[in-house]
Amino acid sequence: MKEKIIVGILVAIAKPAFDLFVNVGKWGIDQAKQAPGAVKDLVKWWNGKTIAVIGATASGKNSFYDCLLEKDPPKEHISTRGAEKVDSFTVRRNIQGLETIELRCKRSVNVGGEVDERIRFWSQACSDADFIFYLVDMERLNDPDIHDTYHLRIGDDLKWLGANLSKFKEGCKVHLLLNKIDKILEIPSLVDNRREFIENELNRHIAEMESRAKSILDRNSSALSGASPMCMVDKDLFNFLFDGVLASIYSQEHPE
Repeated sequence: MKEKIIVGILVAIAKPAFDLFVNVGKWGIDQAKQAPGAVKDLVKWWNGKTIAVIGATASGKNSFYDCLLEKDPPKEHISTRGAEKVDSFTVRRNIQGLETIELRCKRSVNVGGEVDERIRFWSQACSDADFIFYLVDMERLNDPDIHDTYHLRIGDDLKWLGANLSKFKEGCKVHLLLNKIDKILEIPSLVDNRREFIENELNRHIAEMESRAKSILDRNSSALSGASPMCMVDKDLFNFLFDGVLASIYSQEHPE
């Protein structure tokens, strides 16, 4: 099966029909039901935003695309070479068991994650982005046999971002997605707040990655909107975490 790595997703959220909690960064159904209409601000803000999804080969870009379309992730990785346009598509999401919204994704480009692809095509993918999602493979980062090599690759990618942000859309922000957390963390199915549990367990990893990214981005460190855990092999967990990413970014941009 040919890999479809989606970069440059224009997200337009339409048909808002659910409630949001007052503190957007703390996602929960009970809080959401206590704030009727608050979600309209989030939906209006996200409407029309362009999101670029980049990262090294096999970091999870293809799986991210499949999860949005509620497809099973591919069983094997096939590298994409070059840059290919992808037809527009609509994603219907049910947020935290509440009502449904639609995300219309268009102007998508399918590119690879090899170093030469970064040089040749990533600028094309990121040039019009309001937000750039950079995927980090936590399994590789925590593998002692390849940690150093992958650690350097992440550093090179972040240096590339720092050097090129000024060429992209004014105000563009970068958000790190720490993917494959299921490979380094046992996540119980029965826990009062899975997001809080995951973030507490991965607090060190999140803090270290944010600190390193800010250091490498240097003068552009203000462009970093944060880092969030991600898992794409479990559909429920992906939806739960991705909803949290959207909320977290919104709260970063709208501090109390």
